[in-house]
Amino acid sequence: MSAYTTQADYVFASSTGRPFNPDQLREALRGALGKLGVQMDQKHAYGMHLLRHTSGSVAYKHTGGDVKATQEWLGHSSSRITLDTYRHLIKDAQRETGRTLEKAVFEQPEAPMSTMN
Repeated sequence: MSAYTTQADYVFASSTGRPFNPDQLREALRGALGKLGVQMDQKHAYGMHLLRHTSGSVAYKHTGGDVKATQEWLGHSSSRITLDTYRHLIKDAQRETGRTLEKAVFEQPEAPMSTMN
C-alpha cells in the first residue's frame, strides 16, 4: 500500500521517502507490541531483527507451542534452529505446566458446605 514500491525504496520510509528515524520507529514498535502484550527485553530491544523475533514468539504462542508450525512460519531450515532461538518460550511453557500440575495435585479443593442442620 506504500507509494514507495521499488526494490531501491526503504521498507520503513517517512512521508518523503527518506529513511524513517530508527528511534521513532523503535518507539512506535514498542508501543504497538506493548498493546499486544509483548514486552521487549534488553536483548531484543534494538534493531529491526526485533520484528522477526517478535513474529516468531507470537507464532509460537498462538500455535500452542507448535515448533514445526513456528519453523515453517519463520522459514527456518530445521526445527532445531527454532528450538535454539525460542528456548526461553519453551522454558516459560514448562514452568507454567509445572504450576498447573502442582495446583492440581497439591491444592486441596474447598469442602462443600454441609446441608445438614
